[in-house]
Amino acid sequence: MRLDQYLATYKDVKSRAAAQDLIKEGYVEVNKKIIRKPAYTINDTDCIVVHKPEHEFASRGGLKLFYAIEKYQVQLSDKVVLDIGASTGGFTDVCLQQGARHVYAVDVGVDQLVQSLKDNPKVSNFENCDIRTLDPAKIEQVIDFICIDVSFISLKKIFDVVAAYCNDKTELLVLVKPQFEVGKNFVNKQGVVKDKNVHKRLLQDYMDYFQSLGFGIKAIDKAAIQGRSGNQEYIFYMKYHSVSKSIHIQDVLKGE
Repeated sequence: MRLDQYLATYKDVKSRAAAQDLIKEGYVEVNKKIIRKPAYTINDTDCIVVHKPEHEFASRGGLKLFYAIEKYQVQLSDKVVLDIGASTGGFTDVCLQQGARHVYAVDVGVDQLVQSLKDNPKVSNFENCDIRTLDPAKIEQVIDFICIDVSFISLKKIFDVVAAYCNDKTELLVLVKPQFEVGKNFVNKQGVVKDKNVHKRLLQDYMDYFQSLGFGIKAIDKAAIQGRSGNQEYIFYMKYHSVSKSIHIQDVLKGE
């Protein structure tokens, strides 16, 4: 049996994707040796120990949202959340652990949300569903908070629709991923956008774009962890119908 499959089946790890992350990040020992290969084959006599990280969510991506919530002191207790690009449920899991009353989890994929979240009565699972074609009437509660983590599509393809779910109190944490925004000419063979000038132009472009739609930008930061291929991604903290703070892109990029 593969090591990642074993962890997801027998070691109370929330998903196979979460198991792969634990393995790659060095949290799993087989016979007292750290193994970083998810496909590593184990047998019945192997001694497998999992050292759980301090914060554990349905996916590694949940850490990006968690650290942003901590930094900006976003209060989610008793809030209603719209999670766009929910996938396995990393962001949804974070919101529930932070006290959210209900999460509407929307994703174009099928059968990705981990079972524990599917079974949670606080989660409405809209799988095989594009936010652009979702009937707004199905979102039966007023949305207090929106988190967005989409892949293989530009945010500009979906963001006109996002405003329809907002009110003057709605806060947003949005993940901007250069690898899906800048075009193939700026992405290397490993799928990484290296040129910092490209990053700078992208962030400025999105500052202007979000503000043109009525979103006040409160902060922009580098995501706490990189994307799987090593891309530096960015978190935009925003509030609808609010005044933007003064943000200097060069300060965001420092240290890269």
